[in-house]
Amino acid sequence: MNRQQIYDKWKQMRSSPPADPDFADNVMQKITDFEAKKRTPLINFDDLMEKFTALRFAKPTIVVSGVIIGLIRGLIILYTLFMQTACVS
Repeated sequence: MNRQQIYDKWKQMRSSPPADPDFADNVMQKITDFEAKKRTPLINFDDLMEKFTALRFAKPTIVVSGVIIGLIRGLIILYTLFMQTACVS
C-alpha cells in the first residue's frame, strides 16, 4: 500500500464513524438520571421571596430593616472610634 491508499482508507473510515444505534437513547437516559439525582434544597428561597414580597408591607419592611442595620453599623463604628480615642488619651 502506498501513502495515498492509506490516506484514502483512513479518510473513508473517518467519514463514517461507527455509531452505537442506541447512542441518542443512552444520552437522553443519562440526562434524565442526572436530573433525577439533583438534590432539592430544604428551603426554596425563590418561593419564599415570592410569598414574602406578595405581602402588603413587604417593601417598607425591607427598607426599615436596611435602615436599622445601617444605624447599628454606624453605632458600632462610632463605638470603635470612641474606644480608640479613649484608650489613646
